[in-house]
Parts: sequence; C-alpha cells; structure tokens
Amino acid sequence: MDRYHYTPDMIPKRPLTRLEAHHFAAAAPNRWPYTREKHRLLSEFARTNEMQTTTRGFDLSTLAAPPGPRPRSSKAGVPPVSGFDHVQYFRRYRLPVAILTEPYEPEEHLEDIREHAETLGLLVHTPPNLYASFHFPGWTGCILITRPDFGRVLWLDDQLDFETQGLVT
Repeated sequence: MDRYHYTPDMIPKRPLTRLEAHHFAAAAPNRWPYTREKHRLLSEFARTNEMQTTTRGFDLSTLAAPPGPRPRSSKAGVPPVSGFDHVQYFRRYRLPVAILTEPYEPEEHLEDIREHAETLGLLVHTPPNLYASFHFPGWTGCILITRPDFGRVLWLDDQLDFETQGLVT
C-alpha cells in the first residue's frame, strides 16, 4: 500500500466528517463520487465567500491589477512560483478575486507563495488546519490568494473542524 491508497478495512468504523469521507473517496477506485463532492465543496466555499468558480485562469499579476480593462495575458494561469498545484480560480462580479492552490507538502511552498504574493500586494490565507483542502483533504494544503480588498475569508465548517494530516485513523 502506498500513502495515497486505502483498502476498505482501513476506513475507521466511526462516523466520518464530510472532509474525512471526501478523503477516502479520493483514494477509491471509482472517482466519480469524489469528483462530484469536490465540486460541491468548492461551489459551497465560493457561495459562502460571494464568489463564482471559473475555468478561465489568470495569473497573480492579473489578480493584483486594478479593476478595469486590461489586455489579455498570454500567460494566464501560469504558476509564477512553486506550489501552484490543483489550482482553482474565483471571480466576483466577473473580476478576478482569488486563486486557490492545493499543493502536496504545502509547508514547503507556503513561504514562497506568501513572499511572491506580498510583492504584488496580495494576501495569502489558510484555514486553521492547512490540510483542510478540497482536492485531497489530509494530503494537500489549502492556500487562498486574494486581492487586498477581498474582505474576511469564511472557511467552511468542515474545514474548521478538520483535524487530520496524512493517514486518517
């Protein structure tokens, strides 16, 4: 067994939180329930923070630019620093407002992301448990980069209650 796969007898017999159940679904052979739940959690997070998810990527310089007309970047969505993995883009009122990255080994990347974002005047937010991510809770981190005028980030209750890092027992 490698660190990302479980056998059914490894799943705890106790009631699981939503993120723990999502964690086990990510390692299951049938990935459709996992994919559906991931998109549901991302949509709920976006609604909670008055955002919309978007498939049209943008880079940090676009996120940092003042609102208004801007030329289309030929490098939109290209990660400027390490740690941009499993990226999701958010808009508010059709304007870029946040980028969510969920890297493996997030501690290795958090400081680089924070330094790069600060040079552009952006803010970096993490939930109380860095591993309370949507992609693979317990294994990937949750790092949200926002415009300075974003306001307070509201994390989902599931993220606030998530206590796991790595193997769920």
